[in-house]
Amino acid sequence: MSGDIVAGDSTTASGADHAFAYDLGAASPAMQDLGTLGGTFSHAFAVDGNIVVGTADTAGGNVHAAAWSLATTTNTTVSSSANPAAAGRPVTVTATVAPAPAGGAVSFSDNGAPVPGCQSVPVSGSGAACTVTYPAAGAHSVLAAYSGASGFAASTSPALTEVASKTPCATLAGCNLSGVNLSGADLSGADLSAANLNRANLSGANLDHANLTGGNLNRANLSGADLSSASLSGANLNDVIWSGTICPDGTNSNNDGNTCLGHV
Repeated sequence: MSGDIVAGDSTTASGADHAFAYDLGAASPAMQDLGTLGGTFSHAFAVDGNIVVGTADTAGGNVHAAAWSLATTTNTTVSSSANPAAAGRPVTVTATVAPAPAGGAVSFSDNGAPVPGCQSVPVSGSGAACTVTYPAAGAHSVLAAYSGASGFAASTSPALTEVASKTPCATLAGCNLSGVNLSGADLSGADLSAANLNRANLSGANLDHANLTGGNLNRANLSGADLSSASLSGANLNDVIWSGTICPDGTNSNNDGNTCLGHV
């Protein structure tokens, strides 16, 4: 082991022994099969920085000293020029790759689907950007996947929850999200204080530690939502749909008379 790099031997599915490396510093650590020199086996003996040394055999059965240079681990994040973004207005999503790689490209996805015109965007410096326009209000889970390049490993960002609103809002706090479909959105820790969520669909949303103080949740659908430790002080909870909802105190609405009232 050297730094975050662990190297050793492991058996492949075919039963062959191969040298491997494991980068504990990676955002999503994964075993790297270092392969052979055309033969069937290899062995790792030592690590120095990102160099693994050992032996490997050729197709002819000859054993040679071998050195493998591991790709530098990268971490990709994604941000937005406006969040919330008004429906019908352009917003720029930017992926940042660290450390800055020598090449590669980024592809953006939205709710699991490739974003048209935002595939294989070349990295310039440490970033790649793409402009999108959301035609309607709603929640979007945006990911940025970096392809990797010579000497730099591929990586994928954590999801960014981008909210498209009906009208322009500087922040989610106080924003008019009436009737907006936010089903399944990750809004954990979000400041939605005084937001208008009248008849909003928040089914399955993650609202863990969200601030909903003074919000209007009249007839909002909170089925399956997680409100653990959320603040609902002063919120309008008239005719809210509760079903399998995790209440702020950690109980389940199904066990609380099909409501979280009294458990906020």
